[in-house]
Amino acid sequence: MMFDTLATSTHRVWTGFGDSEESFYPPSIVPFQGCGQGNGAGPPIWVSVSSIIIQMMTAMGFGFECLTAIDSQLITAQCFCFVDDTDVIKAGKSVEQSGEDICHSVQQAASTWAGGISGG
Repeated sequence: MMFDTLATSTHRVWTGFGDSEESFYPPSIVPFQGCGQGNGAGPPIWVSVSSIIIQMMTAMGFGFECLTAIDSQLITAQCFCFVDDTDVIKAGKSVEQSGEDICHSVQQAASTWAGGISGG
């Protein structure tokens, strides 16, 4: 019920200067996607969904690995996440690999993330 209401509502931008004169709404019968900007349930929903997808990406071998310069500790990461945005990261296994060499695996990582989000 919450998502139907948010996805089909007419929206206005609200700032420190007040409400916008113009409104916006879904452009077709396909509603807006996601939790909705300003939805109080948005952050926990985003973390719940993203954490599962990050685990999936780890299990599938996507991500980045490097050794720290001072003590050679292994650092691994699959993405950088902030608020409601995620950048999937991928790196070559050696300095000999070029960007072109890993382009296919970068696309696979992005497609895997997108498939996890869409349920596909």
